[in-house]
Amino acid sequence: MAKQKKAKEPKPPKVRTRYSIGEWYGVGFETIPPADRFRLAKTEWDMDALTGTPCPFQPGAKCNKKSGVCSLRLYQQTGDGQVAGTGPVITTCPLRFLEADAIFHWVGEKLLQTTEPIVLSEVGFLDRLKPEESRVEDDEQDSRDFIGRIDNVLVHPSRDPLDWCALELQAVCFSGKSMRNEL
Repeated sequence: MAKQKKAKEPKPPKVRTRYSIGEWYGVGFETIPPADRFRLAKTEWDMDALTGTPCPFQPGAKCNKKSGVCSLRLYQQTGDGQVAGTGPVITTCPLRFLEADAIFHWVGEKLLQTTEPIVLSEVGFLDRLKPEESRVEDDEQDSRDFIGRIDNVLVHPSRDPLDWCALELQAVCFSGKSMRNEL
């Protein structure tokens, strides 16, 4: 009796995943037509200065990043070549963190039990030790009395004793030229 050959099951389509631009100047990257992506990328590539594009997350401010990349996102490409965003946007621009002061409301609620903390910015931190006899040129180079700055200090508006927390914001910065191959 001859054995019947088993039909080969089709291989599942190969799936590639990678991170790329999530929002470009505040617009979802997937919604920008390819011709517009190319035009925008060429403009970025050819300019040595900022484009002066308004920041969509800070009213009245202009984008202060050479690339205009606000966020990243995970994308998947299946065997048929289709590419789709599969993950949430991940903030890469510091100004994006400050949109509508949402970060201050969230941190205030989680750490201080208030959604309306008092927000102080660029607070000097750690007193600088200066030698008794300092040279004039040293004083001219750096006249600060502190070592660094804390991005923000959030204070509960009515607690006694004072209830506060420090907030440092960190973001990844991409230059326009480093994103060249992603477009």
